[in-house]
Amino acid sequence: MIFRKGGSVEATTAVTGMAAIMAAMDTVIQLMSKCWDLMTSNPLLALCCAAGLLPIGISIFTALRNAARG
Repeated sequence: MIFRKGGSVEATTAVTGMAAIMAAMDTVIQLMSKCWDLMTSNPLLALCCAAGLLPIGISIFTALRNAARG
């Protein structure tokens, strides 16, 4: 509790370290979700996003193909 000059009392809650981290992660996830929705709603940005993800997909496919060969 914090006592103010005018006699009013304010209740404060202590935020633990893990609760602060979880709240921050929740905020980051919401921000990234909004960014993803914005990028995929615009056709030009969606094309740029797909072009950036294409090499990742190719490398995963190549790794799986090489793993299947032995």
